[in-house]
Amino acid sequence: YQFPRIPHIGMLPWPERAVHFLREALHYSRRDTALLLGMSDANIDQLHKFAENRIRCFSNAPAQLADVSGSSQRLVRIAAWR
Repeated sequence: YQFPRIPHIGMLPWPERAVHFLREALHYSRRDTALLLGMSDANIDQLHKFAENRIRCFSNAPAQLADVSGSSQRLVRIAAWR
């Protein structure tokens, strides 16, 4: 499944996916995202930047790239927990 405005989210490692999903799809603040995931604000900023860079790279890469994300169930649990 691809979320609107978040192409290739399934290709992200789960920490980047969780941060990007919470920030972009659910519009959580940096602080709320950090508290929810048990990370620092600086770590959230870094993961969000990595996710955006990776998505940009995936947009330009061939479609046959392997999924490096692991289980998508974690993200569902994170979103449901809030």
